[in-house]
Amino acid sequence: MDLKLKDKTAFISGSTSGIGYAVAKILLREGMSVYINGRSQNSVDTAISQLKNEVIDASVFGIVADFNQPSQISKIFKTLSEVNVLINNVGIYSSSSFFCYFCRNLARTISGECDEWRILVEILYEKNVTSKLGTNPIYFQ
Repeated sequence: MDLKLKDKTAFISGSTSGIGYAVAKILLREGMSVYINGRSQNSVDTAISQLKNEVIDASVFGIVADFNQPSQISKIFKTLSEVNVLINNVGIYSSSSFFCYFCRNLARTISGECDEWRILVEILYEKNVTSKLGTNPIYFQ
């Protein structure tokens, strides 16, 4: 299937395994350059190696950053020069019961899922749109 994505760039958060990894593989097969993201250098390196083995001529790169650490988000936008597709696959994980975790951490769950990602979107949007279109970025509230 040709989704007309050849020579475009994607960033996928939380993409060293599972759904994010599967999406990365699909986009690589479509001819995109893909930046994957994980919390450890080992998980990122392993995923890059596997993707290069599974997809011929894969243009895949990695960025180690933990979205639970807002200061690490800067690594992402410093590395990326242009992004055409931005996929949020990062989430908050806890090994405790969903209901116990959710009730105790409601504010963190809501803000953690939104704030760091919102910051990243704003920065990448400003970087891409202002450089390409010369327009003012839209800031999400």
